[in-house]
Amino acid sequence: MSEIKYTWILNTFRSLPYLKLAIESIRDNAYYKNQPIIVYTENDTETRDWLSQQPDIETIYEENTIPKGIGGGVNEAVKRVKTEFFNLIHSDFYISRHYDKPLYDIVSNNEKPILAGA
Repeated sequence: MSEIKYTWILNTFRSLPYLKLAIESIRDNAYYKNQPIIVYTENDTETRDWLSQQPDIETIYEENTIPKGIGGGVNEAVKRVKTEFFNLIHSDFYISRHYDKPLYDIVSNNEKPILAGA
């Protein structure tokens, strides 16, 4: 297992087919394998049920009368990050081979706080 360098964060709402592809792309294409994954979802029991069967994913699930949406969900996920860095992607993203390596290299080799994105 590789050293833990960062955490993947995804926020999703009723897009399970896309979320499955995003998770698959992380598992298959990430340069740094076995990094923590946190997924936030609300008011979506189908996604919650699928995530409960994924032992490598930390799931945050809420039932809300007033949805938190993308920003609120990301905020909830960020609160649980235990690594120095996180990699935020949308649940309908599919990452290419080694997508994470240049991003991690940029932020980890910079002395000043930096926001990097691809």
